[in-house]
Amino acid sequence: SNTGMMLDYYRGVTEQIAKKCKNLEVTGLIYDRYMYAWNVKRRKMPSQFSAMMAPLHLSYGPGRVYAPINDSWHKWLNDWDGMFERKYYYGLDFWFAQSAGAPWPVFAKMRNETYPVLAKKGFNGTYLYGMDMLGVTAIHNYLQMQQAWNPMLDAEKVFDDFCVKAYGK
Repeated sequence: SNTGMMLDYYRGVTEQIAKKCKNLEVTGLIYDRYMYAWNVKRRKMPSQFSAMMAPLHLSYGPGRVYAPINDSWHKWLNDWDGMFERKYYYGLDFWFAQSAGAPWPVFAKMRNETYPVLAKKGFNGTYLYGMDMLGVTAIHNYLQMQQAWNPMLDAEKVFDDFCVKAYGK
């Protein structure tokens, strides 16, 4: 794993920048390839460093509906606990390459797990892809915005609210 090397690089760059610009924040991507955090010397990153956590191998599209992949996602997040003062989530959990005109399911159960887990783990924000073809994917974008604002919202209730607003009772 190149995890240790990447963390050393991010640490060195952040420390160099912090010497000259104390109020500047440095952000680095922590990709799925940076696994095995438990294998790395556990030194917390400098306070000016913000991690953009991107477990794309575990959360690309709705793959997390499969229990072993979802368990892997939780383990990956748990492995990084305590390493970063500020962290953001970059995920494609609910994104699809969409070309058919059929609506996709909203994956409410997975959404109701994702956002509260990120909030409880102290994530400062999310960067999740919206989807085009709004005629069939608008609900996904609406759910992402609502749950990013309030991670404890129930996706089923937000879905029902959207349907009333979009289509009436």
